[in-house]
This record gives sequence, structure tokens and C-alpha cells, in this order.
Amino acid sequence: MKKIIFGLLFISIILGQNKTQDISGTILDMDNLEPLPYANVVVIGIDRGITSNSDGQFVLVDIPAEPCSLIISYIGYRTVKIGYDNSGPKQSLDIRLKMEALDFQSVDVIADEYQVMKSADEVSKVTISPRQLALLPNMGEVDIFRSLQLLPGISSTGDGSSGLNVRGGGSNQNMVLLDGMNIYHVDHFFGMFSAFNADAIKDVQVYKGGFPSKYGGRLSSVIDMTGKNGDLTRRQFGLGANLMSTQLLYETPIIWGGSWLFSYRRSYSDFMSSPFFDKMYEFVTGDDEGPANNRRRVNRQDPDDETAFQQQIFPTFYFYDLHNKVTFTPGNRDVISLSMYGGRDFLNESRETSGIRGRPGLGGGGGGNQQDITLMDENNTDWGNLGVSLRWNHRWMDRFSSQALVSSSQFKSNYDRNAYLQGGGNFNFRIGEGNGAMDQSFRIDNVYHASAKHILEFGMEFTNLGTHYNIAIYDTVQILNLESNTILASLYLEDRWKVMPSLTFGMGVRTTTQMGLDSLFVLDMSADSIFISPRLFFSWNVTDHFTLKGAWGNYFQFINNIVLEDVLQGNSNFWLVSDDNIPAGSAEHQILGFKYETRKYLFEVEGYRKYLDGLVEYTRRFQELADYGNYFFFGDGYAEGVEFLAQKKSGAFNGWLSYTYANVKYDFGALAPEPYPASHDKTHEAKIVGMYKWGPWNFASTFVYATGTPYTTPQSRYYLPLLNGDEFTYIHVSDKNEFRLPDYHRMDLSVFRQMQTPDFKWDVGLSVFNIYNRKNVNYREYDLNVVPVVVSDVMLLPMTITLFFKVTLK
Repeated sequence: MKKIIFGLLFISIILGQNKTQDISGTILDMDNLEPLPYANVVVIGIDRGITSNSDGQFVLVDIPAEPCSLIISYIGYRTVKIGYDNSGPKQSLDIRLKMEALDFQSVDVIADEYQVMKSADEVSKVTISPRQLALLPNMGEVDIFRSLQLLPGISSTGDGSSGLNVRGGGSNQNMVLLDGMNIYHVDHFFGMFSAFNADAIKDVQVYKGGFPSKYGGRLSSVIDMTGKNGDLTRRQFGLGANLMSTQLLYETPIIWGGSWLFSYRRSYSDFMSSPFFDKMYEFVTGDDEGPANNRRRVNRQDPDDETAFQQQIFPTFYFYDLHNKVTFTPGNRDVISLSMYGGRDFLNESRETSGIRGRPGLGGGGGGNQQDITLMDENNTDWGNLGVSLRWNHRWMDRFSSQALVSSSQFKSNYDRNAYLQGGGNFNFRIGEGNGAMDQSFRIDNVYHASAKHILEFGMEFTNLGTHYNIAIYDTVQILNLESNTILASLYLEDRWKVMPSLTFGMGVRTTTQMGLDSLFVLDMSADSIFISPRLFFSWNVTDHFTLKGAWGNYFQFINNIVLEDVLQGNSNFWLVSDDNIPAGSAEHQILGFKYETRKYLFEVEGYRKYLDGLVEYTRRFQELADYGNYFFFGDGYAEGVEFLAQKKSGAFNGWLSYTYANVKYDFGALAPEPYPASHDKTHEAKIVGMYKWGPWNFASTFVYATGTPYTTPQSRYYLPLLNGDEFTYIHVSDKNEFRLPDYHRMDLSVFRQMQTPDFKWDVGLSVFNIYNRKNVNYREYDLNVVPVVVSDVMLLPMTITLFFKVTLK
């Protein structure tokens, strides 16, 4: 009998030791009950952790049924450690984190803390805190995309970039998501402001490569932004302004446990800041001429040489954007949100060039009788995004949840240019260009925590893509008029396998079928195209501080932002859907890296190589060699590089230093006999970011250096008279991207302070952009119609000082 009792006791002890229970809960902001997406939850002592979903919900499966301690961290918030008795009845945890005050100086750090930027254990993934970006120099307000340009491997072509170049990829190869909506243009004011109000964004996840199977349709990277839901406890109203724009933010609780957030921003530079900008330019540079038409002789060695002049052009502009979001939580297992975004830009690059002479044959006089005339150039562009998404997230059980998303996004741009002569001559040229993209999508994403070792993600997506592009001269002569649509149907499956406590291995596949509108819901193997994207990744914690990680995968893209080559006025771009005539783009990612991390410091190195195919370029040269429609050329290429990052993560002084060595080559056999550097290629790029907290004051400085980008230049122009009296014009150009613009570099400084009064919270600051007034060149324009030839350096901003403030009701 004693043996039986001891045997049962032994079995009960063994079973008790093996008994497990799940731990689940939600992570919220302590002040406004805003869910915190992608927060980290770690069980101390057993090397188990998980990340919350987009609604702050998490589950840790098969945790030993005994008392334990959890560490919860989220970038920009104070890390907390809590005790939990997992041996008792199961309950859902309600965990609330306190936002890190911008003037807070942490002393006792209980775990790794990040204040602005966090490099994840996942390969090539970075998390950004929009709130903490207020500490960095800016153009009057927190700017998400300009801050992303400070990360290794992410750059722009300068202040006037139309987007981000990530690891050698074109700006069109980035998937930019806001609450599930695809956004097709990401900046305002020719690159100086991002198109998103950071006050309305609570989380930014950046995948620089090797991204998971749930993402598809882009070749280079994913930037996934989650908008704020709004304050669930009280009404909030905020107002901010700087020397170029003003913004407002309103938040309030509503019915069904919900909230409403509305943000609006508009610049007033079209009727207020342009004179201010001219005066500031004169004060900084000492140039008495206004920046709108600043000419000088190209040949400074010979003051009498009037064969060519060079002028600088500074555009005028205005923009607006708004973000509207309503969120409902009718139960503890459901979240429903409706989000809308809209933004638009208006840009005027008109200029007036006087004191020139018309080339003989243009009516400006011939031989020695040439007379001075004025070239009028009216140049206007407007573009914008409009998007809406409806999302429903349902937890069937703690381990299994589903999310359904319906979204629609539209992008439109219009360009009109009219050049003519005043004071003599009959020269007149007019061109109009319009482009639009439509993206309508329905998707279902599922996450199932099968066990402590396996997390399964699977889902499907249907997307309707459509584009139109037209360009005409003199209002009636159509050069190109294209319109195309395609339907994409995708399925994906991914397993995140915890092979051992220190090793995670992931396997995934995404399959996409491309169909025409006439074959919707009918799979025709002979007519439809099927694209299979296998993906692999791993993360191995070799020691407590040293991690090795890597990824490999294939990626496809079905909408192209095609480069329109213009050697006289600088390249432009337009969107076009892949179809039977335009190939889908493809890329193979190979990534390997490591990081060494301590409580306060991080050192990381990642190397990458991307093979690119299905690249498309548009040019009016070499029409007889074109692959499609006389103007379209197809090619391939590769991008390779290595990134170095050293970061001090927290403390009174923190920041990072990064360096990237990269090489991007394109191969278009019809355009160049040998592979040539891509237009966004930068061999060297170095960045320094430093922030210092001194009491209530925050000081920050950034420095950026980059190799100049390549360009093609016209070298001569010939005019051949025809028998009917007309002329045939031929422009001889250099080899493709044979030359480079001057190297780009600048330094920015900022001072920031947060103050409180009984009723309000105040954020005030001063930023100095390009403090030593580096004259960086955006691109060059060539006007060969006049004598002397006008070579225009279209410049980026000189030194710019801006003040800003934001006031929020308590």
C-alpha cells in the first residue's frame, strides 16, 4: 500500500511539474487606454517571449503553471516588471505602460530600453517611436519619413526625394501601409515633409528586406504604420504651428467602447511664407537676387564667356493632409475600425529667364541681329492620395484570431508645362501629363499559436489594381495614352518554429495568381500567371548578447513606378500596372547579419544582395530598340551592400552612428552596352544622430553624407533643315548615368522643450536645417533652345531656421 501511495505521489509531482497554462492579455497606454501594438512580453527565467498584435493583444502558450515574472517593453515607454501567479485560475491581464516623458532621464533600467529606434531580433526589422521623433531636428514638426532616412540602408536622393530608397531599391518598390491602406506617394513639399502627420501615428514597423509572407506586391521593403485610435478616457484637443504649416488634432471617446480621432494639417506657404523664404535666403547667402531666378556664368575663369549661364530654381508650393479614424470595441474579443486618409500637394516651378537671345530659326533674330528676349516657363504640378480601410479583428480563442480588412486607395497626379518667348520669336511648347493608380483590396489574416514551438500565420488576399497614364503636347498630339487593370489573388502560409530556446526558424510561401478582368474567378493556366514566393529566415541567440540572423526569399511586384528619362529637365516617374505587355518585377533577397547587444549599447552588421528582374524604363531615345511600344525598355539588375550600426539606446545622451557601402547596377542592353549605376545609387553613406537631455531641455544634431547620384547629360544638339522648311532636332547625350552630381552632405540642429501649465501641455522647439548652408543639387536642367545655353541647377534647401509649437489640453 505504501508503494502505491508513494507511486501516486511521484506521478502527481511529475504531472504537476509538466502542467502548463496560457497567459494572455492586452497592453495599453496608461493615460489614454490606447492599445500598444507590437509590444514585447517576456517570461523571466525560461527564455520565452511574444509580441502583441496590432490591437495590443498577446498570448504566451504552455507556460509552466507556477508563479512567474513578466517584463513588458514598448519603444518610447517605460519598461515594467510584474509578477503573475500562473498556477491559479486563468485570467486576462490588463497591462498598462507609462509613456516615457520627453524630459525624463532614466536611472534604474530593469531591462533593455529604446527611446527612438529599436533593431529587432528579426532580420532587417526596425521599430520607430513617432512620439520620440520629436527630439530630432525637423522642419517644424515630427516627420516620420525624414527620420527613417537616418537609418542605415535607407536613404533619399536628397531633400527633394519622392520617397525612400531602401537597400538599393527604387522608391516605388516600398510597400507603405497606413492602417492597411496602400499609400502611393509619401511626401509633401518636394520631399521636405512626409505625407503623414506623426501625431496621428502610434507605431511604425520597418522591414528593410526579407519580410514575412503576409506581405506581398513589393520588391524592396515594407513600412507598416498603425494609426492612433484616439483617447478612450477624455476629450483631447491639440494645435500646432510652425513657419510653414499648422495642424490640429482632436480625440474623444464615443459609443461601444470606441474612440474617434481627427487630424488635419495645411501649409500656408502659398500666401505667407514665400516672401519670408526669399528674405531668409538673402540673409543666409548674401545674394541680393531672389532665389526664384538666380543666374551666373558657367565659365567663371572667363567673365566674358557668355556661351552658357547657370540658374537656380526654388519652387513655391502648398499642401494639406487629413486623417480620420473611428474605432469600436463592442466586446472583449472584437475590434472594428474605419480609417480614412487624404492628402494633396500643389507645386509651382515656373520661372522667367531674361537677357537671352533666341537661336536663329526661332524668330529671335539671326546672325548679328539677335535681340534680347525673355523665356517664360509656366510649370505646375499637383498630386495626392486618398484612401479608406475597414478592419475587423476577432479573437475566436486566446490562441486563434482573425482579421478581415477591406481597403481602397487612389493616387492622382497632373503636370502641365507651357514655355514661350516674350519680346520676339515665335517659340512655344506645351506639354501635359496625367497619371493615376487605384488599389482595391480585401484580405483575411489568421494567427494560430499551435504550441510553444509553432506559430502559424495564414491568409488570403484579393486585389484589383488599375492605372492610367497619358502625355500630350500642344493639347492635341497624344504621345502616350495607357490604361490597364489586373486582378491578383494570393494565398500565404508561414510557420515560425522555435527549434530550441535560442534558435527560431521560419518557413513561408506566398502564391499569387495574376488575372485579367475578363477572367475573374476563373483560373486559366494557359492565360493566367502564377507566382510562387518561398521565404526562409532564422534568428540564433548564440549567447545572451550575440545574435546571428539571416533571410532568403523571392518577391514579386505587379505595379511599376516607371522612370521617364529626360536628360534636359531631370527624370520623372509614373505608375503603370504589369500586364501582358509590361512584365511583373521580381527580386531575390539574400541577407546575413549579426548583432551584439548589451543593456545600453547595440552593434549590428548586416550584408545583403538582391537580384532584380522585370525592371522597366521609359525613354524616347533608341525607339527602334524598344521592347514594347517604341518607348519601354526591360532590364534587370542587382543591389548589394553592407550596413554598420552602433547605437547607444538610452540615457541622457543617446543616438547612433551608421555607415553603408552599397552598389546598385542596372542592365538595359538597349540603353547601354554595359551595366550602369542606377539613378539612386550611392556608394557611401554615413549618418550620425545624437540626442542629449539636460533637465527639461532636449538637444539633438544629425549629420548625413552621401555620394552624389548618377545622371545623364546632353552634350550637343543638332538641327537639320528638312525640304518642307521644318527642322529635325537631334540631341547627343553622354553614356547612361556617366556623371554624378556633387556629393551630398548637411548638418541639422534642434532644441526642444516640453512645458506644462494648469490646463495645457506645451511643446516648443527650434530647428536649424542645413546649418552650414551646403548648396546641394537636386538635379540639372538644360535648355538648348537659347543662346547662351542655360544649365539650371535645381537646388535643395539652403540653411533654414524654423520655430514650432504644439499645445494640448490636459
